[in-house]
Amino acid sequence: MKILTLSSMYHPYQYGGAETVLKTISEGFVERGHQVQVLASVPRGEEREINTNGVKTHFLPSQSFYWPFDKQPRSDLKKLLWHAQNIRNYRMAKLVAAEVVRFKPDVMVTHNLLEFSIAAWEAVQAAGVPIVHVLHDYGLLCPRTTIFRNGQICTGQPDQNKIDPAKRCTSCKLLSVGKQGATAFIDGVVGVSQAVLDVHLSAGYFEHTPIRQIINNALPEHDLHHFIERDYQSKTEITIGFIGKLVPDKGIEVLLESLAHIQTQRKWKLLIGGSADPSYLAALKMRFPQSNIEFLGFIKSVDFYPKIDLLVVPSIWRDPYPTVIFEAYSYGLPVFGSQRGGIPEAILAGKTGELFEPDSPNELGALLTKFIEQPGLLQAYVEPVRQELSRYNISRQIDEHLSLYQRVLAQHAQTLNKRNPE
Repeated sequence: MKILTLSSMYHPYQYGGAETVLKTISEGFVERGHQVQVLASVPRGEEREINTNGVKTHFLPSQSFYWPFDKQPRSDLKKLLWHAQNIRNYRMAKLVAAEVVRFKPDVMVTHNLLEFSIAAWEAVQAAGVPIVHVLHDYGLLCPRTTIFRNGQICTGQPDQNKIDPAKRCTSCKLLSVGKQGATAFIDGVVGVSQAVLDVHLSAGYFEHTPIRQIINNALPEHDLHHFIERDYQSKTEITIGFIGKLVPDKGIEVLLESLAHIQTQRKWKLLIGGSADPSYLAALKMRFPQSNIEFLGFIKSVDFYPKIDLLVVPSIWRDPYPTVIFEAYSYGLPVFGSQRGGIPEAILAGKTGELFEPDSPNELGALLTKFIEQPGLLQAYVEPVRQELSRYNISRQIDEHLSLYQRVLAQHAQTLNKRNPE
């Protein structure tokens, strides 16, 4: 099978977990004997082609006002103009169309459309190539990709994976014009969680897409063997962990607030890994000055997880399917997570961890107090976590993707036969 993959970011330019997963599964496709080419973007004037582990990547020069991944500050006006241009970026779509002609793929798989826009779908559909789109976030619905603004989830109840299209904010409505209708071009849609797919369906997206499937992200084989045998029964002090970008939507303040007022005779420690805006970090340190709270800054997973006894994922936005959950499992750690987005799909409550309502810091505080007072209770999670790890083997994810592509190809051929009977 010839697979043409489109993602605004790809190795060695990486922005987050989605790009890491994409690289791993793309190389997995090659190992299975398939031809894979990736289309990604680079700043204007830096077009290049590379081959990494059998995956050919063509980095196409940005055709936007600016390349959005260089972390340079921009005015609100420039950002607005960029988003407006990328409702439909026909210049970028023209480059994609040329690659379709050159590579002649059997199927096109799109991930991050930020630099390419739905115009790429139109170009590929016009060429008669079936399209699969993978939902990692809410970028088709919201220019911020989160449906989260001013500390609150937009449109709808936060504990429900649906939105009211009529109540979407003006910027989301204007900057996603035509995207719902464009999903009619899609032959198959993948949600990394049921939650992220349900939110799109509730907004009327992919209503005409015949094949829909949930394929959870996974880890490379070598990352599944970090399991640490912890003896919680003999512990007298536990270390709680948080790792991720320190921004309000990740719920770091929920975690800190929950621990600020707990009363316990036992000692505990909180380690916080991740980068942050300097002013926000300073504000957190001033607000929560306890000596047993340590901000580590950026830290590698391999250096962080062995230091802690349990991980907390307190997101207050609809986090689609946080990679940190199954990363923690790979180190033998239970995970306590909020009732948001795909988090409840990744945590088996009472087995691999616990769930809590993030709008109530007291709930998380009471939960953590229980295990601070009785660390031995964490031992019950160890074996279920070990068993759950098999679910996150990358081979499973690769198999499910390839199976889906075959179904899409069969469905596409059937549709063509109906349109053009002999």
